[in-house]
Amino acid sequence: FLFAGGTTNKLLTAEHREEIKKSGRALLAGFVPQQAVLKHEAIGWYLCHAGSNSISEAFLNEVPMVLWPYSIDQPLIA
Repeated sequence: FLFAGGTTNKLLTAEHREEIKKSGRALLAGFVPQQAVLKHEAIGWYLCHAGSNSISEAFLNEVPMVLWPYSIDQPLIA
């Protein structure tokens, strides 16, 4: 899996980051080109915060979404 999020990655403990790294099944990144990632054939679904840009990009790329809203308009959009 790909876990991208500037400050979100800082919430993971060093142990969690090391465990993810050792798994060989995941990549932690602070930033990724979201449009390019969503277009990649390996993407099966997208966990996002339900912001309007994220929803639009996933919709345009026909990527199924799991929505996890947490503020302002995101619960309404979800």
